[in-house]
Amino acid sequence: MRALAVLLAAASVSAGWPSDPPFWPKYPTRNVQVLDGEWSFGFAENVIIENVDPTDTSLTPNTTTVPSVFDNAMPGVQGRRGTAFYRTTIQPFNAPTSKGSVSFAACGFYCKVWLDGVLLGDHTSGGYSQFWFDLPSTNSDKPRTLFVVSDNRFNQTRTPVYTGGDFWHFAGISRSVMVHEIPESEVYFQRVEIHPVDVEGTVNITVVLQKAVSNDTVCLGFAFSTSVGRPVCATVDDSLVAKINLYDLPCKESKSCAVWSFEQPNLTEVVVTAQGSKDSIHTRFGIRVISRERGTDATRLALNGKITKLKGYNRHTMYPDTGLALTMEEHQADMKLLKELGVNVVRGAHYPQDQRWLDLCDENGIAMWEECLGPGVGAGDIANKWFMDNQLQQVSEMMAASSNHPSVFFWGFFNEGPSSDKTACENGYKVMADKIHSLDSSRLVTWADNKANKSVCLEHADLVSFNHYPGWYTSGGPEACAPYWNFQANWVATNHPTKPFMISETGAGGVYEWAHNASSVRWSQGYQNDIVQADVIVALNNSQISSLTLWQFMDIKANTKDTAKCPQCDYLPGVTPPTCGYIDVNCGRPGGENHKGSVDFWRRKKQVFNTVASLYHSQEFGL
Repeated sequence: MRALAVLLAAASVSAGWPSDPPFWPKYPTRNVQVLDGEWSFGFAENVIIENVDPTDTSLTPNTTTVPSVFDNAMPGVQGRRGTAFYRTTIQPFNAPTSKGSVSFAACGFYCKVWLDGVLLGDHTSGGYSQFWFDLPSTNSDKPRTLFVVSDNRFNQTRTPVYTGGDFWHFAGISRSVMVHEIPESEVYFQRVEIHPVDVEGTVNITVVLQKAVSNDTVCLGFAFSTSVGRPVCATVDDSLVAKINLYDLPCKESKSCAVWSFEQPNLTEVVVTAQGSKDSIHTRFGIRVISRERGTDATRLALNGKITKLKGYNRHTMYPDTGLALTMEEHQADMKLLKELGVNVVRGAHYPQDQRWLDLCDENGIAMWEECLGPGVGAGDIANKWFMDNQLQQVSEMMAASSNHPSVFFWGFFNEGPSSDKTACENGYKVMADKIHSLDSSRLVTWADNKANKSVCLEHADLVSFNHYPGWYTSGGPEACAPYWNFQANWVATNHPTKPFMISETGAGGVYEWAHNASSVRWSQGYQNDIVQADVIVALNNSQISSLTLWQFMDIKANTKDTAKCPQCDYLPGVTPPTCGYIDVNCGRPGGENHKGSVDFWRRKKQVFNTVASLYHSQEFGL
């Protein structure tokens, strides 16, 4: 670590602000103010956003904590819907003429931002992806006022990517807000992406700059964990991007590169600098390669050249007390449970992920599927240029934030979309896949398809992924699982022989309180256990199935429509965590929840938890 430590020591400045960003990357030569904490706050219904005066302090008479959501409520209870107002101050820059920017790790549904009454911009591409605004310069040494509007009304103009989904969409400033003071220089960074080419230590590096001269040359320095890398000069293109292909890490020559794997998730740190610039970025990545390899009877997923079976869950970012704005302790508790289950893959349903969660996956050797918000997309959405523009913006934001996470194996979009419509293939699926491939060729593109062998868009996927719930939404009980999944796996192997096959969703519902019953009837934990056990066994036994992500890790709050139809259960008085004394299982989402979790909303284990853990940890199944 000596080379890295020396560079960081030389780069450090006296910080006028708190503090260290809560996730990677870090910025050694910037003053970064993390604005998490108490903000002034207000809420109103039926607001005309165009008429909002950002200087009107009467809009924010109360206080709230950022990050948080403003529409949290118990399952079966509608959260409030309308417009939230947030106000805080940022401290003066150490050098008033310094370049400044503000980043929102997530703000939704729709977000609009002002500084000192001057509009910085708005964000329409979903409340889960990170976005940035430049700050206007000032010569003042006084604190400045940041004012934010967050609106959670469904609206095709302001919230075009909110197309549905079987979950409650939380709203507010739900992840960290940071202000960056960037040292005045001829060149400064937006981000650095490092994509491994092989496990020996060759990488492709993309440096995205916020300030530079196009067609000029930028000379870059790299200080890695154990040694200083070879400096490289590269041409800056018209988009202020400099690319360095086939760069050899210092560890390659000595054959000492520490590879990232499930068993040993080694991470490599690097500080990147530019000649003549006072700016720098401290990031980390993993040396690992994801590939498709031919197995005995199908194309399979491989990590670092070794065919492997991925076993895991879908996971929503949702918690009873905090909604979407999970604390780090809540993320860590979920990670502990997933490790107990024997998981090595998680699908981040159904939106861009919290960077702190991805950091945990990097450190714990968990593969991730990260996808854009857009569940239930229809052909009409894809035909809408504004929708597609925002989807492309969202995927760019997601990938920009997550590109250095070795845990991210798959980029996804359009959960259960119109994949049986040929027009949607060309105008939607192909456009999204091409965009992703143009930004990152080191990972695989997929989507969770519920049209199975009737899908006509699969040529645009690198990995074929199907959602289906045999025995739950179909007849036949647990005995329906193996025939269905064996058929689909063989169909993919026959008709798309170069593509691995993944079960992206399957499972059954089980009400936590219904743990004891003479027979395994629908909605009981016993029935859920039987269905899920059958799903897992077929996935682990079938060598044509590369991956399984069960639906789902924990129970979740249902969407607006189902919350209206399915009110909360009758909770037992004085019992914590909340426990149903009576629940109507004749409703589609009993108690206003999706009950397909292996733990309930409060993370209490169901019968199926130990069943899955035993199977996932078992060594008796082949690859």
